[in-house]
Amino acid sequence: MEDSDGNNRSLDEAEEIMLELQAESQVEIQTIALSSQEVEKKKLEKTRKETERTALNAKIDKLVSDKLTEFRNELTTTYKIKDGFELTKKADGTVDKDNRKEYGDLLQIKIRLETIRYLESGDESKDSSDDDENTAYNNLKTIQDNYNNSKLLLFSTIPGTTSADKCKRIKETTNDLQAYHDDYENLETAFTEDLKNKWQSAEANNFKTSAKLKELLESSFLKKDDKYDDFFKHIKGGTNGYENVKDVDTWGKLLLKDPKIVIITIKRYEYDNMEDTGDDKDKKKTQLERKIKKVLNKKGIDNLTDVEINTTLYEVAIGTKTLHAKALKDDLTEYSTTDDDTGNGNQTTDDTK
Repeated sequence: MEDSDGNNRSLDEAEEIMLELQAESQVEIQTIALSSQEVEKKKLEKTRKETERTALNAKIDKLVSDKLTEFRNELTTTYKIKDGFELTKKADGTVDKDNRKEYGDLLQIKIRLETIRYLESGDESKDSSDDDENTAYNNLKTIQDNYNNSKLLLFSTIPGTTSADKCKRIKETTNDLQAYHDDYENLETAFTEDLKNKWQSAEANNFKTSAKLKELLESSFLKKDDKYDDFFKHIKGGTNGYENVKDVDTWGKLLLKDPKIVIITIKRYEYDNMEDTGDDKDKKKTQLERKIKKVLNKKGIDNLTDVEINTTLYEVAIGTKTLHAKALKDDLTEYSTTDDDTGNGNQTTDDTK
């Protein structure tokens, strides 16, 4: 019986082991089945996403193709870049062909050519697939470099009411008149002058004369301590309203911008770098900030945005807004003879009374 009982126990144990193995096998089978299902789901998801990506790439390619076609049509039909950009004359001095463009148009052409390069290769410094476009781009770059490095823009800042006066002044001070003449002759064949027209606009009516433009460009503030280099370093940050000129590093490039941008840039630079020391009513930047708040009907505790500062500085410069003439306290009221110089309106007492 002992052998029989022992055998029975062995059989029972074997059955239990078999059952455990079967259970584990079922779990493994289910796990494998679930894993297979997950794999299939992932495959389907991948296929769906690849299909979506293909469709999206097709849309992007279509947008790029349409933009390339649009710009190339403009370049050939509107700007006629294949004709070049120069003024050519006959032997008798009369005009043969005048393919010059306004400088603003040249900049638009350059932007389109660079965009085409970027859309084609992702790098605007690389040549495009069109030889005419590459020729036009190289010609434009030469014209722009020559213009930015020329004395032509400086001529308007020379003192004098007539061109003859200016030439006389150049001859007397620098004896460099020939250089101005040479630059003018070289650039005359490159583009038509639209700079003067821009500054003759009604919006910039305070700067219609070269004297006023010179006053802006050679303000006593900029000339102080030779701040010209610092000016271009300051605006390169592209903040506080300098977003439109962060690529500018010469006066030539600056003056090619819209007059409003030029005026705001210079006036904001003056504002940012104003001295703010001494008695409260003598602090230049503090007083200007308060006067801007007052003309905008703000309270003394209010903050000014960059847009509010820049717009007001511009409107004052062109003569459409006038700032308060007298010094203001922090509550934007005028100082009186009994106010102290702290800006808080405290009154002094007279011990003799």
